[in-house]
Amino acid sequence: MMREHHGGREKLFVDYVDDTSTVVDRKTGEVRDAHIFVAAMGASSLSFALAGVDRAALRLDRGIQRGLLSE
Repeated sequence: MMREHHGGREKLFVDYVDDTSTVVDRKTGEVRDAHIFVAAMGASSLSFALAGVDRAALRLDRGIQRGLLSE
């Protein structure tokens, strides 16, 4: 494994989880697949995850130009 070193607030790593998760609407009982978006800050223990049924709506990386690393 190659180890990389990153300075604080230097890079944001983003990706989608390959598999979907199942979510159930509590009101209607409808079962749907949810896509999961994940992000982690380099050189920190900060991470973020968000699930949604519309993958396009989860494009939280729009507008970020510098220091964004996507798989």
